[in-house]
Amino acid sequence: MTTDDDHRTQLTRRERGIAALVADGLTDRAIAARLRISERTVEGHVLSIRNRLGLANRTQIAAWHVRRTGSAGEPPSLVPGNLPAQLTSFVGRRRELAAVSELLRSTRLLTIAGTGGCGKTRLAVEIAGGLLDRYAAGAWFVDLAPLADPGDLARTVAAAMSAGEGSADPLDDIVAAATRGRRDLRCLLLLDSCEHLVEACGRLAEALLRDCGRLTVLCTCREPLRVAGEVVFRLEPLPLPDPAGAGSPELARTADAVRLFLDRAALSAPGLVLDDADIAAVARIVRRLDGIPLALELVAGHVGLMPVAELQRHLDDRFLLSGRRGLAPRQRTLAATMDWSHDLLGDEERTLFRRLAVFGGSFSADAAGAVCAAGGASALALLHRLADASLVVGADRAGRYRLLETVRRYCMDLLRRHDEVEWTVRRHYAHYLSLAEEAAARVRGPDAPAWLARIDQEHDNLRAAFDCSGEREPRVALRLASTLELLRDAAAAAGAELTRWWASPT
Repeated sequence: MTTDDDHRTQLTRRERGIAALVADGLTDRAIAARLRISERTVEGHVLSIRNRLGLANRTQIAAWHVRRTGSAGEPPSLVPGNLPAQLTSFVGRRRELAAVSELLRSTRLLTIAGTGGCGKTRLAVEIAGGLLDRYAAGAWFVDLAPLADPGDLARTVAAAMSAGEGSADPLDDIVAAATRGRRDLRCLLLLDSCEHLVEACGRLAEALLRDCGRLTVLCTCREPLRVAGEVVFRLEPLPLPDPAGAGSPELARTADAVRLFLDRAALSAPGLVLDDADIAAVARIVRRLDGIPLALELVAGHVGLMPVAELQRHLDDRFLLSGRRGLAPRQRTLAATMDWSHDLLGDEERTLFRRLAVFGGSFSADAAGAVCAAGGASALALLHRLADASLVVGADRAGRYRLLETVRRYCMDLLRRHDEVEWTVRRHYAHYLSLAEEAAARVRGPDAPAWLARIDQEHDNLRAAFDCSGEREPRVALRLASTLELLRDAAAAAGAELTRWWASPT
């Protein structure tokens, strides 16, 4: 039988010191500054402490230290719950951790929404583990991905909370488990992967929050639950290295997307040493993968098999984006993650979604409607649904949208499978030729500044239209090129500048 003293001897002197600083409430950054070591080294020590002691989070590390040293009064008992232990370090997301933790002080229903693979589950578990001191009645994790029947939702949640078979009503069981006989104790319920059970999860959350006044519900979902009192936190991909600092490997290493890639690459290739050229290649890889954590982890897992520069050249190979064990079936490849989201869409949403692949850069709802001709519903309404499902993102405050590059490539695959590439591409360049010619007819009038700004905004789509029409209908490409020349001359005559313009495409 292993005693607490045995556990203590399993830790190194440095780890015992870090455990003490964790108990004092210091963050990894503060500990790194105190000990004059890197933050990443601290993260590694904290993970090692958790693994050696069989603890789930920092709160339990603090409780272990207090119990061993007898400091800070009575040692706290471990909070009940079933939060999953994490096998890898948590990288980045400091702003998100702080923001969601603060929101949970004032709301009882919070949904972390974001595209597939962006790290919603990992963030939610990390937040829950860091807030255990707030929830004396426990923190309970329920993975809903395997659940197919909405009618089984309440019983599944009750079983995960170890509520047993105390009553015929699983809602009563959940409330009993949440309060543990004391309604003054707070409890956290983490419902993970709600997207295929949105309506059922919304009804359950409303019922539980009404009947259990000290319960907080934290959800991960690709869209909001849309119930009263819900706060939605949109999770973006990890921050990318600044292109302006592309020549600085030291600066690139500080970006969260690069830090995650390097951390996971080190697991695949212990002792890995990357030079400045390798770091530059990593920066290009994480940009190509949009900073999506799942994609970064899948690709980083191949670092031990080929040089980083070669990985970059093979990013379109499906095997690079597959194959890591320990993931849910829907996450074992990036395509499976996208399939999970795609399968939840209606027919008109699917049609618009795949046809958006032809746009270069951002696009307006009007352009999406003209090019994609998705059906009876308005393009704006369909785009709103796709945005709610985290499949398109807002490009700016002017009501434009865009696809992440990884999502766009997935949509292009769908477009090929439906044999719609030619049809959609031709509609795209016909639309932008018409737009350019209308702009050329109006740049001599009072609306010239607005039209020039609009044309400048459509730079990526005009370039894509020129390239695609040149391959299919050279006469259309020539018309577009001459029209763009007229627009550039008109801008110069008006003293305006097309800020992202290119040299003449002819």
